[in-house]
Amino acid sequence: MTTQKDEKKAYLGWFKNRAEAVWGIAALALVPLSVGGALWMLRDMPTCEWRKVDAGWPWKGTGITIAGVDAEWKAAEQGTRLALRAPIYPEATVRAEGISGKGRLLLRFVDSGGRTVGQTVGIDYRNGVLQNGKGEMTVHIERGFQLEEQFSMCGDLAHNPQLAAWVPTRNYMLHRIDESEPLWRIYVSNIPEGGAEEKLGYCTINANPL
Repeated sequence: MTTQKDEKKAYLGWFKNRAEAVWGIAALALVPLSVGGALWMLRDMPTCEWRKVDAGWPWKGTGITIAGVDAEWKAAEQGTRLALRAPIYPEATVRAEGISGKGRLLLRFVDSGGRTVGQTVGIDYRNGVLQNGKGEMTVHIERGFQLEEQFSMCGDLAHNPQLAAWVPTRNYMLHRIDESEPLWRIYVSNIPEGGAEEKLGYCTINANPL
């Protein structure tokens, strides 16, 4: 026969188990929140400068010299076609000098795994200038760090459109703080008119703050 003391003991046991379950769920929920908070605090930390490399300036080719390539990551403006294709994309400004011939520069973007990303970008030059009529020109590719369709901590982005501006930076922040991950690179070559392709040099795209 169940006594009042037994009923009280059973109730206390049920209450204890329920409380432990609630605390367990709360602890599990705090894990992704803690990770997200840590990434948020680290978003503007100094990047690993030792990962930056280049072939040494200037790069001399037939009929043209590349004085430098300034490369960085950009965040696409929301609502644009580019934002849908590459929320975070690489941009490069090529600075040329000593243009005495005619031909075309080729820029190839390579990711951390050594894979070519997007289409090779071509820049024509002639009459002492690049195709835009200047000694330097800025180009980009419509590839980079993609928008994640699923994000476990925040759920389906289709039902949380307000998160679309933040979620792409999650992968990018990991790229910035992971010292073991190589930086993206840009390889530049030159095809002078009537000549064969010349490999001029390469440089990394630093993981800059956005």
